[in-house]
Amino acid sequence: MDDNLMLIIMAVSIVTGGIAIGLNRSKNNPPRRLDLKELDEERAALFQEKYNKAVEDFNFIEQRLKASKDKELTARLKALQAIGKNILRQMEKEPRRITLAYKFVDYYQDRAVRLIQKYEELDETQLTTDRVRELKTKIKETLGGLEAAYEEQLERIVNDQMLSTEAEIRVLEEHFRTEGINKKSDDVTIEMSEVQSEGTQEKIFEAIPVERRQSTRVARPDDHLRNRSLIPEGERPAVIKQKMIQSALAIFLGTVGAHKFYQGKTLLGALYFMFSWTTIPTWIGLLEGVRYLFMPIDDFYKQYMKDN
Repeated sequence: MDDNLMLIIMAVSIVTGGIAIGLNRSKNNPPRRLDLKELDEERAALFQEKYNKAVEDFNFIEQRLKASKDKELTARLKALQAIGKNILRQMEKEPRRITLAYKFVDYYQDRAVRLIQKYEELDETQLTTDRVRELKTKIKETLGGLEAAYEEQLERIVNDQMLSTEAEIRVLEEHFRTEGINKKSDDVTIEMSEVQSEGTQEKIFEAIPVERRQSTRVARPDDHLRNRSLIPEGERPAVIKQKMIQSALAIFLGTVGAHKFYQGKTLLGALYFMFSWTTIPTWIGLLEGVRYLFMPIDDFYKQYMKDN
């Protein structure tokens, strides 16, 4: 008698479960029509069919997620739906990627739906035997394993997109090379040299999000001044020579102000000479000599030669 009752309950559960699935799916918005104009009629019909099935299964899982009272099951389904939603979005953006998601549509998501159905059938029996509890636990664990399968499918779709992006980048790099455009390998520079207004350049820079400024070097309006040497072409050797002479005079003859006389600063040189009997000019000269020696050549030229 108990066995017959069990069979009747299971049969009723399966029938009512099937009816519930149809009702739940019908409550959701129908799948959107994809833009498949570039495909032939047969392939377009197949792609739309696969997409429709994916959306219907997604909607069913979403309904069961909302109705679930089991916290562990709810967490499993939320994780699946988050990834599944991204996969559907990729399919909508580029229908050709549906071919990369066949396993997701026809196997993984389909198995998720069937496992949820089996779980609900067991739940509706209201049995609390060890065997039922064990089977329900295994169903939830299997749903957790499907999460990795979902991720693999999403990665496969996105990987195809990344390969396409890399190909575009290679084409642009080849264009840069043929056009003689310099591109650093360790950063990306957004050139603004063609923008004449400094105010406009500042607005463009400020409009770029902070996170992009950190990951991508953006050319500021005054970058051309930073990157271009101030020293006129052909005068660099003379600047280096004066830098070395001035450093040596400060280090070895700074006590008597020789480096100041060399710079044409006669008054300061005289002060150094007048106080040469103390150790003050000696130490100051030594510090100045070291400073001249290690000063960037452009800074040295700007401070000691440009306006002289």
